[in-house]
Amino acid sequence: MQKLRGREVRNSLVFLEGTEDPHIVYPVGKHIGIRNINTNSMKFIRQPDEVKEIISLTISTGGMRRYLASVERQVHNNCLWVSIHDLKNVAAAQSKAPKTFNLSEIAFGSGSKYGARNLGGGHGGEAHHGHGPAKPQQQLGLPVGLFGLEKEKPDPAQKTIASLAFSQDNKHLAFVITDMYPELKNTIETRVVIYEWHSKQKVMAVSDLDYAINKITFNPKDWQQLSTSGPGHWKIWRVQEGGLKQLP
Repeated sequence: MQKLRGREVRNSLVFLEGTEDPHIVYPVGKHIGIRNINTNSMKFIRQPDEVKEIISLTISTGGMRRYLASVERQVHNNCLWVSIHDLKNVAAAQSKAPKTFNLSEIAFGSGSKYGARNLGGGHGGEAHHGHGPAKPQQQLGLPVGLFGLEKEKPDPAQKTIASLAFSQDNKHLAFVITDMYPELKNTIETRVVIYEWHSKQKVMAVSDLDYAINKITFNPKDWQQLSTSGPGHWKIWRVQEGGLKQLP
């Protein structure tokens, strides 16, 4: 974890394999820098104007560590968005659009305050977001009633990412979403979301917990099994019936 301008960025330094030279990937302001370790040269993934800051980074674990996921906070409504970059294209200086989705909407339900991000407008640099009108986020596979949507939706400005991880097959992402300022509350509120981003674009599981989680990881041989750890605990879970069931 690294502090940038007084804020924490999770998994802020990742190592990129599978290219001719080794690279490291890390935040540069609100943008993402890719440094060639051997030549010390840099490429950048330049963020659109709508991005306020990077909250967290993680790189895929399977195959050639090809995908980079960045969680970003928007300027106008503080929603959390996820961009998934194909690092094979980035390393080759190909400016292809990342896959993007609204994590606030996926995790807490749809509504006007979780509206689509405007990706219009071009950006300079060797690698950047491809842009065009954002597709409506209507087919998210959100289990109706699973999250208790009759309750008031949380303010996305008060939420942050404690941990995120790719599954070994690179098709699933696990997010641990928590309060940005837990000291202001009497209880800890943690939401774990498992999302199939690659093809189905579907929420596979969600669970609400009343304790902090600092790290989540997938079983490399079974994406439906995960482990979490935090202050005073280490637990193993299985994705079951749209949620997480703790294993003995």
